[in-house]
Parts: sequence; structure tokens; C-alpha cells
Amino acid sequence: MLVFKKHTAPLLVFLLGLQYVFFGYFVDRTSFLNLCISWTGLFITSYLLYRHKRGNFYFLAIAAIVLRILFIVAIPNLSQDFYRFIWDGRMLFEGLNPYVYLPETFIQNQQFPVAQAKALYEDGNLKR
Repeated sequence: MLVFKKHTAPLLVFLLGLQYVFFGYFVDRTSFLNLCISWTGLFITSYLLYRHKRGNFYFLAIAAIVLRILFIVAIPNLSQDFYRFIWDGRMLFEGLNPYVYLPETFIQNQQFPVAQAKALYEDGNLKR
């Protein structure tokens, strides 16, 4: 039992890492049950890790940074808003006000004012 207590924190961090990878790369926003189960599992595991290591700030800070690094190449799958943010930023770089023109207007007129305009429009469904 003492050996298990000694390795509880690294085991919980590893379990959190697996859950974060599943949540960040495989959970779709339309699958509500998977989303709720994953979120609940992450909450419980995070709480257990906090209870076990609440006095060790440095361990928790390093674990948090390492766990966030797992998301470095993940495409945000719970919201498609980031496509619009990219579109708006590129419009600003081109000197155009993104609040004056809708992306749909440019696409219908076959005008592509920003790099990868068609891909951003199709992937992000920027019809609003």
C-alpha cells in the first residue's frame, strides 16, 4: 500500500494525460454523452490529484504545464469560432474592416481577399 501511495500522483497525472488526449483529439462537440463523461472524469481525476498534492505547488504547476502541452497541435473541436478569428485577423492585415464585410459576400462574388479564404470559409462554415 505504501508503494501505491508513493506513485499515486504520477499515476493520476498519466491518467489525466490520457483523458486530456481523448478529450482534446477524439471528443466531438455533437456527442454530448462522451463530452459529459470525459469532462466528469477529468474533474474527478483533477480533484484527486489536487487532494493528494495540494501542498506541493511546484508539482501541480509543472503537471498543469505538461498537460497543456498535450493540446499544442490539437484543433479546437468544441467551437469553430477560431476560423472566424483567423479570417478577421487576416482581413485586418489586408486593411479591411471585418465588421463591414461578411465572409459570405466575398465567397459568393468569387473574391478571395485573404490567404486560404475558401478553406477558412468551408472548414469554419463562416456563413454568419
